[in-house]
Amino acid sequence: MKKKFTFTNFVKGACNQDAYQASLAVIKNLGVSWNPLFIYGNSGLGKTHLLHAVENEIIKNNPNIKIRYLSSEEFGRMFLEIYNHGIDAIEDFKDSFNNYQVLLIDDIQLLAKRNKTNEIFFNIFNRFIDANKQIILTSDKYPDELDGFEQRMVSRFQSGLSVCLDAPDFETALNILNLKVKEVNYNATVFAKEVLEFIALNFNTDVRKLEGALNRMIFFSVMNISAEKIIELEDVKEAFKSSNIIIDKREKITIKKIKQIIAEYYNIPVKLLISKTRVANITIARHLAMFLARTLIDMNPFLGLALNLVVKTIQR
Repeated sequence: MKKKFTFTNFVKGACNQDAYQASLAVIKNLGVSWNPLFIYGNSGLGKTHLLHAVENEIIKNNPNIKIRYLSSEEFGRMFLEIYNHGIDAIEDFKDSFNNYQVLLIDDIQLLAKRNKTNEIFFNIFNRFIDANKQIILTSDKYPDELDGFEQRMVSRFQSGLSVCLDAPDFETALNILNLKVKEVNYNATVFAKEVLEFIALNFNTDVRKLEGALNRMIFFSVMNISAEKIIELEDVKEAFKSSNIIIDKREKITIKKIKQIIAEYYNIPVKLLISKTRVANITIARHLAMFLARTLIDMNPFLGLALNLVVKTIQR
C-alpha cells in the first residue's frame, strides 16, 4: 500500500472530477452502488493514485476490512507461478481471494490476450460481483476499446460504472505544480508567475510530464541561478533548450487546444468529445470542435484573434 497517495493530495479539476467523485461514492457503499468501478485514461493521469487513495481511505474508516491491490502484471505473475502445479493449486489460488472484501486491479489492459490468466481472473471477478464485494479496475482504454478480452468480460467491465480521467486542463496543471512545489519544500516565490504557467501549458499531457518538467526547472535553478535571483521565462528557455520547445507567452492554436476549450465549455471529457456517442450536447460540441479545427488551423496571421473572438462569442 502506498500511503502517500490520498484524496487530500489528489488535485481535482474538470479533467478528473467524475473519477474522483465516483471513487469517494464507492467507499461509502462498497459492493452495492457501482460495481465494478472502471476508471480509464491514458498513462500518468492519476489512476493508480486514485486506487491507492481508495485503499487508504477504506482502511482509515475500517482497519479490519481486507483489501487486495494488484497490478495486472503481479496477478499474471502469481498465476504463472502456480499454473504448472495442477488443478488443486489453481483452485487454491482462486480461493485465496475469497478472504478479501475489496479487489483493486491496476492496468487491466495488460491481461489482454492471456487466455488462461483471463479465465482465472474472470472466475475471481464473478465471485466478487456475486458476493457484492467491491471491484475497482483501471485501464488505459474504455472497456469497448479493449482488445484481447472475450466479449463476456468486456460486458462485465461495463456493468457497473465507467469514468474517465483526461489530461489536466491549464488550471488543474497549475494547481498540480503548486502542490508538487510544496511537497518538495521548494520556495515557490523563486519562480516568476510565467514560469509555472509555461510548464502548465507545455507539459500538461500527463502528471508525470508536469513533475519531470518541474524537477528539471528546480535542478536548473539550483545549479545555475544565484539564491537572490528570481527565475524568469528566459531562464526556462535556457533550461529546456534541448527540448525543442518554443517559448512564447501566447498560446498556440492546435487541434488539442481546440478540443480542450470546447470540452471545458460543455463540461464533458475530451474522450467523450471524440467518441462515437450521439448524445445531443456531445454531438453539438463535436461539430463545433470540427468546425473550429477546419477553419482555424488553416489560417495564419489572425489565428489568435480568430480563436479569441470565437471563444468570447461562445461564452456570451
